[in-house]
Amino acid sequence: MVVSAPDKTPIEIKGQSSAKPTRRNWSKLVAVCLALQVCALLFTECVLYVAGLGEEEIFAFDKDLGTRHMKNKRITWRSEGFGVCYFDGDGLQDPGLTVAKPANTFRVAVLGDSLVEGLQVPADKKFTRILNESVKLANGKNIQVVNFGTSGYSTAQEYTLMKKQVFNYAPDMVLVCYNSRDIFENWSPPDATLTNIRPVAICLPGQPLVVSNAAILEWMKSPRARFLQSISWLRQNSRIWGLISAMETELSFNDKTYQTIMELLTRPKKAVKRLWAEYSQPEKWEVSKWFVSSGSSGPSFNIQFFEGKDPNAQVNKSFPTGAKKKKKKSSEQIAQKNAEVRPAPEPKKPVTEGERNYIKLMSRTLGALVSEMDSLCRQHKTKFVVVAMPARLGLDPIPGTETTMYGLDYPGEVEVVKTTCVERGVPFYDMLKPAQSELTQNEKKAMFYSLHLAPAGHQYIAEKLTPFLKQECDNVGR
Repeated sequence: MVVSAPDKTPIEIKGQSSAKPTRRNWSKLVAVCLALQVCALLFTECVLYVAGLGEEEIFAFDKDLGTRHMKNKRITWRSEGFGVCYFDGDGLQDPGLTVAKPANTFRVAVLGDSLVEGLQVPADKKFTRILNESVKLANGKNIQVVNFGTSGYSTAQEYTLMKKQVFNYAPDMVLVCYNSRDIFENWSPPDATLTNIRPVAICLPGQPLVVSNAAILEWMKSPRARFLQSISWLRQNSRIWGLISAMETELSFNDKTYQTIMELLTRPKKAVKRLWAEYSQPEKWEVSKWFVSSGSSGPSFNIQFFEGKDPNAQVNKSFPTGAKKKKKKSSEQIAQKNAEVRPAPEPKKPVTEGERNYIKLMSRTLGALVSEMDSLCRQHKTKFVVVAMPARLGLDPIPGTETTMYGLDYPGEVEVVKTTCVERGVPFYDMLKPAQSELTQNEKKAMFYSLHLAPAGHQYIAEKLTPFLKQECDNVGR
């Protein structure tokens, strides 16, 4: 406290202070609050680490691949099923894997999407792990199956990954696992979903195969991409961010409002045009996006990409809510639970000329990719094999899911892949057809959680793939 003497000389009385806080006191208060917040965040991170929560952020960005696995990170998957694994310094999940191939080992590199990746099941339940034990080679060598599967990957991404990484591991065989709609994902531009950030591939009549990362580079300039890249450390290390990201992923699949917001941030011009067309001219909601022509010397292709038809969108669509269901007796409930209930098939829409031409173009592109993969494998003295996976879309589609894309269902896709491989002399194994004929409807359901394989599905694939893989591996030895 400060007072004035009669001569107006200020005198300070010890033991008393001014009532107003000083700037130094405010700084201390702010520092204490920030320290408490940091401690709270660190405590939350520790709790989430112990609980294994917020560990589903798996993607880093790559200018050629679009996305790839993060490196040196533990993954605990809870969204569908449950599984724990660790991505090593190359983003691979096989424990003890070395780049150099061990002696007396026959190494098989398996490429594919999330069905191969298998994050939804425990590590020892993945079919790639089971094959290590079930396949016994005639030459006495040990077999080592390396899992290169990555969520959302298209054939074009698998081809690019083969060139960038797979041959570093000196595989004796490369096995590509085809999943539903891979043929369409080779020409699918990026959108709000991270698994859809891909290169595009095209092979026009009389032209060589073109695999372009231009769409990826363009996406990486968007505000959302720049933000995600700027917080790469958080995405890699923070489990709090992992929980936020899991919620964001759910919204990006199922929330129309969020999808629109992300589209405005990612592709503002196209978003504004789409919204304008949607709200000003409802009769023109479905419009052509691109048109591809082979030029005056060849036939023209009118390729239509309709808004709202994402080739990779196999999302569970709930039935429209209507009148309440009547209560059933317990015996009827049990009967319905055990019965093999199938939704009534939707009447097939006539396939347009543009859709037929598009499928021809995508089939030609797939064939060119298979040829390039086979050629690369021959250069590295590696055997190339293609397998069609028993995808849910071909066995037990989720009610409300579109089973066809441009008039082509999954069994039709498998026939295209089979024809492509036969024409090029590439070994092919169809695992869809035996699953369709051998399994009951309840067994088909038990193979999957929602879209991804359950342990029963991985076990079935391993059992079916074991004799085929053994024969192909033994043929390499001979």
